[in-house]
Amino acid sequence: MYAAKNWTQLNRLASVSVISMEALTALYVAILWFMLPWLQTHVLGPQYQNSTPLVLAWGFYFAVNAARWVGSSWLSSNDRYKQLLISGVASLIVMLIASLLLIPSYGAWGAVAALVIVEIFDLILIWGFFLPMTRHHR
Repeated sequence: MYAAKNWTQLNRLASVSVISMEALTALYVAILWFMLPWLQTHVLGPQYQNSTPLVLAWGFYFAVNAARWVGSSWLSSNDRYKQLLISGVASLIVMLIASLLLIPSYGAWGAVAALVIVEIFDLILIWGFFLPMTRHHR
């Protein structure tokens, strides 16, 4: 599809991939959310009694990560390694800054927030700049 410049099919494939990954993520988070009280009582123990809100935070992280991952895979399958390197280095810098600012003040919440910030940043970078640039370049 890429070699044939069939952007319609590629966009459809990317959309179906993102929707499928998001549906699986939502299903997983929903199951975990509803099972968490039982897991806390019978498996995890008292140290996890206040972890219910973190399930939604991690679910949001995985939802953003899934959409970003589809874009990264698209870049990788089209040999756009320079863009992936730039994305990785930029994300590392954002991660260091976000971690230094958020983790000391917010602990586990700050760590999850830093991860979410990095994934959103990378999602915008990949889907907003690198994929359109790749399409235009070829």
